[in-house]
Amino acid sequence: GNQMDVTVGDYLTYLKDDGDIDVFAVYVEGFRPLDALQFLKAARAITDSGRTVVLYRAGRTPAGAKASASHTASIAGDYAVLRALVRQAGVVVADSLEDFDDLTQMFTLLGAAPVKGWNLAAVSNAGFECVAIADSLGSFQLPPYSPATERRLREIFAKSRIDQVVDVHNPIDLTPMTGDAAYAEVVEAALDDERFDAAVIGCVPMTGALNSLPGGDHHREDFRRPDSLVSRLAGMRGRNGKSWIAVVDAGALYDAMARHLVAAGIPTFRSAD
Repeated sequence: GNQMDVTVGDYLTYLKDDGDIDVFAVYVEGFRPLDALQFLKAARAITDSGRTVVLYRAGRTPAGAKASASHTASIAGDYAVLRALVRQAGVVVADSLEDFDDLTQMFTLLGAAPVKGWNLAAVSNAGFECVAIADSLGSFQLPPYSPATERRLREIFAKSRIDQVVDVHNPIDLTPMTGDAAYAEVVEAALDDERFDAAVIGCVPMTGALNSLPGGDHHREDFRRPDSLVSRLAGMRGRNGKSWIAVVDAGALYDAMARHLVAAGIPTFRSAD
């Protein structure tokens, strides 16, 4: 917004040396002359230290730039050039305000858990989520599970009597008939596999096989039970030092489930893509 005196570059330069700050979430509509250079230098110092800068650059279109200039008098500049420069400095660029919120939450909750490579494990109980994840990989890849993990998964499937409908693939499509215990055991197996650097654990919760609602008078579910998938996922945070996120792909009825996961420190998104 307004930069009557202190600029965005000034703020980031001042705050970059504060060791208590791990994530810098920056919304900016434009830069004063040469201030983008100061911003880039500060951002590079932050990312070189292993911390994160998330940027949402508003005023990217002619209409947006005009609206920005009407109340900040800032210089919009060329968004494509700025995007290329900040990404070279290690900045994470958000494409929408929703992305900005989600990315800030994710990096804050993941903390310093490192992602050392691009091998991704993915689990869901819905085929459409598995396809959405595969379509949205970016730099990630979906290698097969290790032989030891494959044996472990097949044992879980057989014990849970879903082995006739669920096979070992990455992503794993557990189907809506998988219950809390088997679901959690599959997630544990995926997180324990040293072949993977990160994981996406999706859940479409509209199934009677899972405890995905808070306790109530008109149903028997309660995700606060210690043996529910939600409680078990909360207990897996930081398992093996691995970074992973959850997806609760459903409407407002399942907001409480998503909030509970976030309160447990698990970055939780509302769509798998």
